[in-house]
Amino acid sequence: MNKKLKYNLRAIKRLILGRNLTGNDVINRWLLPNYGVTIEYLWEIRPEFREDNFQFYVSYPVNQKAHDRWQNWLIRYMRREHPYFTRKYIKRHIWPIYLNCAPTIKKE
Repeated sequence: MNKKLKYNLRAIKRLILGRNLTGNDVINRWLLPNYGVTIEYLWEIRPEFREDNFQFYVSYPVNQKAHDRWQNWLIRYMRREHPYFTRKYIKRHIWPIYLNCAPTIKKE
């Protein structure tokens, strides 16, 4: 299948589903497997996490292995959504998403 056609099919699918990946989806990707909760649930039970992101990230750290799994997933996802970008390009330009959504790593 032609890459351009493949990309257009993904765009059409996104239009039909009406949904793109959000920051909450990226955070839930590491929060659900490690703690079994979503960011929306935590905001309901601990409203202070909405205003104080630092406290949220310190309260829910993950180990290095889980962090690396999450980072590899994010790079693979971006590569799948934007096939015309190289892996090196994505790694170099993913820093804004990483700074906003990456988990804190536990000190062993």
